Amino acid sequence: MRIFRMAAGIIALGQAIYIGEFLISIAGAFLIFMALANIGCCGVGGCRFNTFKRPVETEEDISYEIVTNENFGDGKNYRGANK
Repeated sequence: MRIFRMAAGIIALGQAIYIGEFLISIAGAFLIFMALANIGCCGVGGCRFNTFKRPVETEEDISYEIVTNENFGDGKNYRGANK
């Protein structure tokens, strides 16, 4: 990644000087600084994954109720037509 950052920084800085764009030169200088200092965008320990382990949840039996037309009591099916 250091080589990629350095190359991108040199290209960005060269293009910024060529077209005279100040903001691109800041970005290029920042990329070169990151490559020389061997730092990343994440900061100190920002790219670590979470080591917290959640307690294991136990599965409970789930009971289901079968829904039919008779449960509604109106004698009609779901679309409203008669039986």
